Amino acid sequence: MIAFGACVYKINSLYIISLFVAFIYSLFVQFGPLGFGIDVHDSYQYSETWPLGTEPIGWLIASFQFDFFGSKYFIGSALTSFLIAFGLFCFIFEILGNRFRTSYIVLIGTLLLFTHPVIFSSTNVLRQGIATGFFYLFLFYFYRENYKLSFFFSILSILSHNAIIILLMAFYIAMFSKSNALRNFLYFLYLFFVFILSKYILSFKSSIYSETNYTILIYIILSTYAMIFGLISRNYVKIKFTITENILKIIFFVNLLVISTLINSPSAVQRLLLILFIPMVLFMILALPLKKGGKSLTLFAVIAIWVFITISSSALNSWQSL
Repeated sequence: MIAFGACVYKINSLYIISLFVAFIYSLFVQFGPLGFGIDVHDSYQYSETWPLGTEPIGWLIASFQFDFFGSKYFIGSALTSFLIAFGLFCFIFEILGNRFRTSYIVLIGTLLLFTHPVIFSSTNVLRQGIATGFFYLFLFYFYRENYKLSFFFSILSILSHNAIIILLMAFYIAMFSKSNALRNFLYFLYLFFVFILSKYILSFKSSIYSETNYTILIYIILSTYAMIFGLISRNYVKIKFTITENILKIIFFVNLLVISTLINSPSAVQRLLLILFIPMVLFMILALPLKKGGKSLTLFAVIAIWVFITISSSALNSWQSL
């Protein structure tokens, strides 16, 4: 009974930490010095004429404004940043909680708030950030094998940004197929389906020019992921992953293969990679043949470099205040 009470207390305290950090981060984004990208200025602030279409939740949250004594205040960025930060902290507490101390997880989570997938989504591509926040909550409940709530948050994610359904299909296959053989067969069918219909799928989303060569990037990430989980983990050290984590690492690999079929649309690859990148990086670092101290140092170093690259990027430094 005492142990159960301690467990409940720990879970509640982690929720409180997640809520607190998300609230502080949302205030920083809304009133901080980073500014906002072109999407916020050209779309979300002036969205009265934009149709809700098939992404109603994304548009409603991203463009949310309220009147105060005759003045309009745009707080879509604050709502987006709160959601993505809260979802991120819930997920990383779940996946890192049994491996590292709470104080270290808070440090890592706080650093992750200032990497590309989070800060860019909070200050520019808000619908993607909203979808990502719901996706992290989906992963949180998927990890806990609460498939009803995970499915609920996946639907919210799709209604925020439709492109995320491409990633979620592999999760649905895992959720609704009971045997490994059936699951692997359905993964193969899904990959084949996306490969054949990739041009048709891409026609639903506009593509933008990008200076980054995503053809090279996706294959580097794909080969690195395959090497870590195929060569290093299997031949050099036995990694202790739970059953759910073993399912997740396969799903992430399937998703990387799916993304690799969409290289003709750099923006599609960019969007999907940003959504998937943080969970994927965490899994890769956890799979390294290192002791706990080595993994914690590697995790800190990788994310610290990632934060520096993000904060010093020309895209972020060129953005304007509201």
